[in-house]
Amino acid sequence: MRYLLERLESGGENVLPLEAAIGLQISRLVAVHEWELPSGMGEQLGMGLPSAVDIGDGRDMKRYAERLLAVIRSHEPRLEKPKVRVENAGNHAPPRIVIEAFLQSETGPRPFLFTLPGE
Repeated sequence: MRYLLERLESGGENVLPLEAAIGLQISRLVAVHEWELPSGMGEQLGMGLPSAVDIGDGRDMKRYAERLLAVIRSHEPRLEKPKVRVENAGNHAPPRIVIEAFLQSETGPRPFLFTLPGE
């Protein structure tokens, strides 16, 4: 299954690998912020995250990861058994959000890994 934006980006020709297409979709979902949506729309659509830049650490990051997981479950059905975790990068580096899941393929499920911010 390819989404509309994926079909438009590829121009119907060069199809992105599934992992890249899903990574772009997750990036789009993360880019929809709660303050950009009309009042109540984010809750109805199951979208609208706070800006990751404005998040503190600890519990705030954990809540962000939980909300992102709910958004992914609602809007990216190609991922099976998704998990979202916060990974501390080091003393002076910001934490990263790591998304792990499985993709169905002809040979069975294969692992999917995506990090925010990207590498």
